[in-house]
Amino acid sequence: MRAVERSAGGAAAGAAAGAGAGAGGAYGALGLALVLQATQALTWSVRQACELEAHLVAVERLQAFEAVPPEPGYAVPPPPPPELWGDPAAPAAPAAPAAPAAAHGSVELRDVSLRYRDELPLALRGVSATIRPREKVGVVGRTGSGKSSLLAAITQLVAPPQRSGAILVGGVEVSELPLQQHRASLAVIPQEPPPTPFAHTHPLAPP
Repeated sequence: MRAVERSAGGAAAGAAAGAGAGAGGAYGALGLALVLQATQALTWSVRQACELEAHLVAVERLQAFEAVPPEPGYAVPPPPPPELWGDPAAPAAPAAPAAPAAAHGSVELRDVSLRYRDELPLALRGVSATIRPREKVGVVGRTGSGKSSLLAAITQLVAPPQRSGAILVGGVEVSELPLQQHRASLAVIPQEPPPTPFAHTHPLAPP
């Protein structure tokens, strides 16, 4: 009887010890799982903070663009509000600016020089050329030779005093033309076309 009681007592003690060890292991596994979840939460928080900082750069650029003064000659006076339409005393809508004498006239460059900032060297130096009406001319050259700068001068992206000389379109100096009308009459094909959902042949042969 005593041997049986001793063996039963030892089994009960072993069972109690095993139960305690099992509870400790469960707590350890739970703590490890919580630590892993906390690490994932911290990683997600850092990623969200980085994305927020990257998106706020766009806001900073918008604020910088808002402070940039508009190009001279580009603003067009707005028409009178609709509630004044038909009122004889209302100010008249601005008339459309007159087009050059020759809409398909020649393009003449007279000693054109251009620099992008006062402290930078000349990108164009004394360029003179004459393009007859309806004549097709190709401008070729190595990188940095001034091809894009020539286009910037013709489209008035760079205006006096950074640009000197005369650019005549149809016998009219481009700096005397309204900027909005002048650029609306030009078509530019960029060197790197933006991606579009259309096929490459769509602009050439649309359906």
